[in-house]
Amino acid sequence: MASEFLYLVRREFLSNIEKESIYNYLSKGRRLDGRNLLEMRELRLTPNYIEKAEGSCLAELGKTKVVAGIKISIGSPYPDMPDKGAFIVNMETMPVASPSFELGPPNEQGIEYARVVDRAIRSAEFIKLEDLVIESGKYVYLLFIDLYPLDDHGNLLDAAFYAALGALLVTKIPKVEFDGERPVLVREEMKPLSLNMESMPIQLTYAKIMDKIILDPNYQEELIAESKLTMAIAGNNIVAIQKSGGGPLDIDDVLLVVNDLRSRAKTIKDLVNKQIFG
Repeated sequence: MASEFLYLVRREFLSNIEKESIYNYLSKGRRLDGRNLLEMRELRLTPNYIEKAEGSCLAELGKTKVVAGIKISIGSPYPDMPDKGAFIVNMETMPVASPSFELGPPNEQGIEYARVVDRAIRSAEFIKLEDLVIESGKYVYLLFIDLYPLDDHGNLLDAAFYAALGALLVTKIPKVEFDGERPVLVREEMKPLSLNMESMPIQLTYAKIMDKIILDPNYQEELIAESKLTMAIAGNNIVAIQKSGGGPLDIDDVLLVVNDLRSRAKTIKDLVNKQIFG
């Protein structure tokens, strides 16, 4: 595939000196940017970043930046879910954010990342979709969660996830009034989006380089990683897993990731709530 070919070409652009430096540091339990193997970059969230959106958030993970915006419309429910609203996650990949992105429609990476973010939120049942029904079987609220990478310095996936999470936490739903039989959004009257706060998902991405598992890989580390594993947890339950890259992960690698994610989840959840709600 074209995207895989470009990835392989760009991987060669990482100089031998950079590669050897990364390998050398990892062999000593350190990383080239000074972090420990299982150390995350600083996560900063700026809620209500887009004034015109029903919900928005800028997520900064180190130097990686993604903004999420949520717009709401009225639509028909899915035939198999007549008593639930719906949401759709999209990612717009722009060349200004990364040399991996090209002009045109969303690339394979953008589509994959949008699906992973969607899966974590959906599997955790974080959004109370049953509260988005306007008229059972006929009209429901539709949430469009749009993700816009601004600067990719590695681990764009987690930055996108926390941008979406932050945007959902501040989303307001417009009131609906009927004009005859047609429902109309009244944006002058808003109410908070119904969320299952106890089921708030927390997501982290790990990479394997040589025999080392590292948390929150930066761009250079992603280029030489044999594989990556993204995992989301809600409460004490793993709700989503995504592996990328052709390298193998053994059971010890997966257990390390599970245990590390579980040990960090509450701290990250508290951090998210503090930055969103103060």
